[in-house]
Amino acid sequence: MKATYKQVTKASYIRAVSALAQEIWAECYRRVLPGKQLKLALEQYQSPDAISDAMDEGVNYFLVQMGSRDVGYFAFHVTAGTVVIDHIYLKKEFRTRGLGREILTYCEKLAGGENLSIVNLYVPQKCQETVTYFKHRGYRPAEDVLLPVQGGESLLCWRMEKAARF
Repeated sequence: MKATYKQVTKASYIRAVSALAQEIWAECYRRVLPGKQLKLALEQYQSPDAISDAMDEGVNYFLVQMGSRDVGYFAFHVTAGTVVIDHIYLKKEFRTRGLGREILTYCEKLAGGENLSIVNLYVPQKCQETVTYFKHRGYRPAEDVLLPVQGGESLLCWRMEKAARF
């Protein structure tokens, strides 16, 4: 079965993305963000209000579905000649099926079609498996970035980039 992408345009989709984030982030970041920090990060970046605010600022969210089942989501925005992939998250049982590669290809083709030069994304440096995945897909660490988390904490990430030559 092939995945479909549904653009998040209404409140029920925003709630679905937020619910997916609660589930997926708990699994992905449990070693990177201790309990309270994870809760604060989810509220800051993936609560329904935060998602709605991000969309108002030009971030495009998409639900990833297999049949009628929501299995993940991704988000991106365009700025200064660059496509920035804000989020790619899939439920654990739907990883290693090529869905991440399909989503990256979708965003990369968008960049090429819009004559944009670079595709950027941010990955916590402690998530070595994820860093390795993106390196395998042609992304290279470009700089260290501290992403703020409510409560005065920060998360050390790589800004990874790939030239848009498609």
